[in-house]
Formats: sequence, structure tokens, C-alpha cells
Amino acid sequence: MLINYLDRSDPTKSQFTLVVLQDHASSSEPWSGSQPLPSRGTASGKTAGYHLFLALLSEILESWEKNWNRCLEHLDECMKMDLGDILDDQRAQQLMIDTNFRKSLVYFKVIQVLRIFSDRIRNTRSDLEVVEQLKTCSTMIEDLVASHDEATERLLKMIATKTEEIKGLRDGLFNASSLREASSATTMNRFIIVFTIVTVLYLPPSLIAAVFGTDLFNSEEEDSSRTLRQYINSTITVSVITHVFAIFLACFAYKFDMAKMKALLPRLKWLSVSRRKRKKAEEKERTRLNKAFSV
Repeated sequence: MLINYLDRSDPTKSQFTLVVLQDHASSSEPWSGSQPLPSRGTASGKTAGYHLFLALLSEILESWEKNWNRCLEHLDECMKMDLGDILDDQRAQQLMIDTNFRKSLVYFKVIQVLRIFSDRIRNTRSDLEVVEQLKTCSTMIEDLVASHDEATERLLKMIATKTEEIKGLRDGLFNASSLREASSATTMNRFIIVFTIVTVLYLPPSLIAAVFGTDLFNSEEEDSSRTLRQYINSTITVSVITHVFAIFLACFAYKFDMAKMKALLPRLKWLSVSRRKRKKAEEKERTRLNKAFSV
């Protein structure tokens, strides 16, 4: 967009032209020195060009803030969660279950995008350093920089708030996924315990059956009743020994875990006691210093 500043004595003659680069097409607009500037009075005299430039820069910064607000609002519309989504059990389960990590990827992208937005907004401040070096219209420049700093602070606060909201959603998703994985692990542990018990129960008979199935006990001279009696006695003996040994190992493992817990309890108690002593010592020292300064 071209802004032509017109001389009041000769409106057909342009004293200077300001070139404004915009994302959308716009027509050239002549600006007379008697016309009011956007929110900045009138441009006249030798500093008319500076006044017009700073006024246009102020308008651009206002549009810059509005566009950033519109962008953040659109992002909030995409990520917001209604009350109906929370009260609906099916919808809530869809929000909590993330088997293919799609929601985690979305939250990661949004957090990174907000971080990039913050960097872009902060970098805009460096573009105004060139304007701050101008000695003309110093009051107007100070007002412009102050308004830009306020707009930057508002935008950064909004981005920080949205970042915390997205992190809260991400942490909630991670907690739900952790609980679901813990529940699945507990179920699998129960299955493993059942399979282990069944294996321990059937392993001795299987072992004895395999031993008695060899040619050593299949000779024609052996009495079948005697072989059967040996098989039954061996099965009972090996089974009892195996089961007793398995129960002994299970009890030993349980007691070992309890022993570790009991060994940790005194340490935890010592830590709690040491913290209390430290707090009491700090309070005494603080009281002593307050009395010394009050005197």
C-alpha cells in the first residue's frame, strides 16, 4: 500500500510517499497534511514524515496484536473441551484412551507451536530498536514502544495460559494412560500367577510320566501292578517335594520384600525427624535474629 503525503499548498504535488507492505492488496491513499493521522493528531511541518510514519506504525502494531489474538482464539477453539464432552462417558473415554498416540502428538505440536509464537512475538521488539534510535518525535516513539510492550505482555500471558492448559490436558492423558497400563499389567500378573500355579501342579506328574514311559520300565518281565505302584509313589513324592519347595520359595520372597520395607522404615522415620529438627532450628534462628534486629 502506498501512502502519499500531499502538500497543503499544492494538493496535486506529493511531498513524500510511504510504502507499507501488507499481506493483502490495497489501493494508494493520498494523505493531506490537514487530515488527522490515525489516533495521532495532524501531520505538519518538517517532522510531518516522522509523525505519519509513527502513526502508521502504531496502526500496524494494533493490527498485529489483533491478528495474534485472532490466531490464539482460533487455536483455543480447536483445542477447547465442552462440559458435554466431560459428562458424556463415551466421549470422555475417547479423550482418555490414546492407543495410537494421536492426542499426545497433537498436544506436543500445539505446545511447540505456542513456544514458536512466543519467540516470534518477542523478536518483534528488536524491530523497534531502529525506531528508538530516532531523535525526532521522542515522546511519540516512547508511547509507541510502551504500547507495544504492553501488547507483547498481554499476548505472552495469553500464550502462557494456553500452554499450561495444554500441558494439563497432556498430563491428564499421561496419567490416564499410566493407570490403564497399570491395570493391564495387574491383569497380566494374575494370569501369570495362574499359569505358574498350573505349571507347578502338572510338572511333577508330567516328569514322572516321562520317566516311566522310557524302555527302562516297559520290560515284559516287570510286573504291571508293581510298576503302577512305583509310579504312584514317585508321583506323590516328587509332587509333594516340588510343592513344598515352591511354597518355601514364595514365602522367602515375600519375607524378603517385607524385610526390605522394614529396613526402609527407620530411614524414612529418620528423614522425617531430621526435617522436623531442621525446621525447629530454623525457627529458633529466625526468632533470635528478629529479637536482635528489634533491639
